[in-house]
Amino acid sequence: MRALTALLSAAAAAVALLPAPGRAQAPAGPAAALPADSLGSFLQGLADSTDAYFGENSVAFDTTGLDSLLGVKWTEARARRNRLDLRPLPIVGFHRATGVRLGAVAEMAGPFTGIFRLGGEYGFSDQGGRYQVGWRGTLWRSPRARWRFDRFARARIGDGPRVDFEARYARETLPFMPEHAGRDYGGLQAFFFGTDEQDVYERRGGEAGLTGWAGDWRVAAGLRHADERAMPLATDWSVFGHAADVVPVEPARTDRYTEPFGGVGFSRPDWQMVGAAEARGGGADRWRLHAALGKAFDLPGDARAVFQTEGGAAPAAAPRQRRFEVGGSRALPSLQYGTGGGDHLLLGSAALIYGHDVLRMIGLRPPDFVVLQPEIFAQAGAVWDDPARRDVVFSKPPGAAWKGTAGFALLYRLGVPDPESFFKIVFGWPVGRDAGSFTMNLALRTTFDLIEGL
Repeated sequence: MRALTALLSAAAAAVALLPAPGRAQAPAGPAAALPADSLGSFLQGLADSTDAYFGENSVAFDTTGLDSLLGVKWTEARARRNRLDLRPLPIVGFHRATGVRLGAVAEMAGPFTGIFRLGGEYGFSDQGGRYQVGWRGTLWRSPRARWRFDRFARARIGDGPRVDFEARYARETLPFMPEHAGRDYGGLQAFFFGTDEQDVYERRGGEAGLTGWAGDWRVAAGLRHADERAMPLATDWSVFGHAADVVPVEPARTDRYTEPFGGVGFSRPDWQMVGAAEARGGGADRWRLHAALGKAFDLPGDARAVFQTEGGAAPAAAPRQRRFEVGGSRALPSLQYGTGGGDHLLLGSAALIYGHDVLRMIGLRPPDFVVLQPEIFAQAGAVWDDPARRDVVFSKPPGAAWKGTAGFALLYRLGVPDPESFFKIVFGWPVGRDAGSFTMNLALRTTFDLIEGL
């Protein structure tokens, strides 16, 4: 929505500079005429059509009719609150622990309060079903809070003061080290080549929690009761790979627990700064802490520097599924997913992004919608067990635990769901001992890809 608003605002500014019928003198001479296929001609026609539709009130300060259009949209949105809306979301995936996965999730909104969610899927190799049922709704909203056009959209920092409640029960497949996991849990790589190493486990249980937003902050707290168990290798099939290349799935520890959980998030787009911290309880051998911070700086010459850091801690006897890893496209891409498995984590990342198109820099002339921004990056991280096997938050990493990746990437900004979302092609080389090998991977990312969803 921010990208759409920015685009329309830019269009409005452009049209304001063009001559409008009845408000300016016609340009003299044919040299000042707009080309028949120019952007200005298109925007002029848009202005004429919106002026005719919305009337003279839309002419003086709203050349494209944007404010009037938004007014109509808000009216329609309010009217739709009494309608029944259904949004189906298909599930199509693959993993070596499940095989082909097919299913669907449906969200429903209507004259009742909140959003109902119901979903199910089936893994054809492990012959395991998955399901979820839940409800979320707003308990309190300030008159100053923002209403989103999408009835199903979750709140974000910046929407204004509100408090939401959510309850759900699910039998689901979850990844180890979720902060670094790929969106498909390595399914695309597994399907074609069978070489993914993203490990998963099963969790079955229910949870309920409150989330509050105010200013630049988000605070959440809740309670969860669940059972967890391992998911073994279910298939070694792939399109082009070999069965011998498929690695086993790291076994999660069977566990049953009741735990409090919570977190806090911070976002200031004008500072180009975000941060988040999360905590889980569950007992003396199950607690888990994780925090991340990101900051960007605009540099002369249309460049941007982006810095991110994260850390985590868990007790020495924590289940494998609560411990920390590096590897994958977000953290040390020269390493495979699942590297580590320690009770402590430290990671730092630095990137320099140039704002202009790399293809035009080297003399190519691609279509106007193809703009690839170059990036150079370096990452260093360590995952280790506390040498004294202490259950502590702060522990010094041994020097041998540090590993690094450096390389470059090409960014194609998608603009959805927000202007900071992009498609990324990463080329990374290992730095230091046991830091993996050269890799190339593709991923959907945001500017601060260690702190998402704020």
